[in-house]
Amino acid sequence: MNPIYNFNEHTPPVLTERMLQDELARRTLRRQTRLLRIASLLVSLCFLLCGVLLFSEHTVLAIGCLAFVILSLVGNGIISFVFYKTGIIPE
Repeated sequence: MNPIYNFNEHTPPVLTERMLQDELARRTLRRQTRLLRIASLLVSLCFLLCGVLLFSEHTVLAIGCLAFVILSLVGNGIISFVFYKTGIIPE
């Protein structure tokens, strides 16, 4: 097996506790962001299903649910795009 690093020629990067804590915080933020995205999609899916099922009996309520789903998905897409472009949340 070929070694990845040659420690005879180069010294390994210096790791401090602060660097490791920052990496842990970054990974935690990524995990929380993924969970929040999944939860948001599940809530939107529930409202979509509610709107479809109520369409025949309560048309106004169904249209409100569908409008909420559309606005929610558009807002989530815009926020995700802005976060991705600014680099606030690493992907």
